[in-house]
Amino acid sequence: MVKGDLVLFDKDLYEVFHLYDSGYCEIKKADGKQIQLVHHTEVVVQKKNEDSTPTP
Repeated sequence: MVKGDLVLFDKDLYEVFHLYDSGYCEIKKADGKQIQLVHHTEVVVQKKNEDSTPTP
């Protein structure tokens, strides 16, 4: 998972906004008004962002 990937969380589509080394990530809805902090195991990647390079 990389920044910009589209992920499914709680039946809604979000974009990965920030990734942390701890395994958590910030995801935001398309309108950009709602940001969630979730563990990467709670989301399902729907579409990879091919412009970004993977983070370790």
